[in-house]
Amino acid sequence: MIEMYGNSAVRGRHMGEYEPISGVGWTAIGVAYARAEECHRDDRLFDDPYASAFLEAAPGWSPPGQGEPLVPDAGSVGVALTWYVAVRTRFCDEFLLAASRAECRQVVLLAAGLDARAFRLHWPAGTTLFEVDLPSVLDFKQKVLDEMGARPRCRRITLATDIREALPDRLISAGFDPAKPVVWLPEGLLIYLAPGEVRRMLATVANMSTVGSQLALEHGTMATNALVDLARTVPALKRYTELWKGGLSVNTAAWLTARGWQVRAHTAATMAEKYNRTKPPDSAGAFLTAVRVTAAPSTP
Repeated sequence: MIEMYGNSAVRGRHMGEYEPISGVGWTAIGVAYARAEECHRDDRLFDDPYASAFLEAAPGWSPPGQGEPLVPDAGSVGVALTWYVAVRTRFCDEFLLAASRAECRQVVLLAAGLDARAFRLHWPAGTTLFEVDLPSVLDFKQKVLDEMGARPRCRRITLATDIREALPDRLISAGFDPAKPVVWLPEGLLIYLAPGEVRRMLATVANMSTVGSQLALEHGTMATNALVDLARTVPALKRYTELWKGGLSVNTAAWLTARGWQVRAHTAATMAEKYNRTKPPDSAGAFLTAVRVTAAPSTP
């Protein structure tokens, strides 16, 4: 794992109190940045009072214009990123709440990052939310939440583990019941996994999902190919783009359908129109939602 930002760049409300987040976990800070930016808007698509607190406490984080910004403070790459994260966050909020209000009272956030849905959404009674991520991410997150006096609005269980390692055993030991419906969300995760890793993860998800369970994941990239190529050349984004592995290399909808899921596609542009949010020219991306309808074989 690579260590992000040296000690000379440490900033935050209590300097030196928080340990640096390493490797792919650092991408959670970038998402928090985009969510905090969205919450400054009068027409914001969601409220996340925790995003700014995570940024203020993050070792090495600097506001745009002070040091190296997390995303460009101007230009099409930064615009596309913040737009996409805003639309994705709102879409996933609505999807998770709808699934939990139906029959999925188990919610699993894979690579939960600095997601604060356990605290900011109104969950139906009896909901258990599992947050799975690396120890450094969850430790940092919990310290900030404790300092804020945050209280979850559902039963919240954190699992400090790599999602590629012994996930079924860890979830079941924590109280997950594979006989009951579950809703899964690997938000922002797939691009940081190699194709084989995605297939194994989704096979694990399917093996732990009874009929009626639901899943949402991203499909395609958040921007046009030209803009994605440009992002790889932006120095401030290198700590993210160098971690990209491509995600699933086959038709995701067909892959899921063959394994017992009923799949629907939703373009980010269509959802943005629903939310009255104008789409930047170079933005793209889509989301897939799926319901488990048969217990088909779930081999990778």
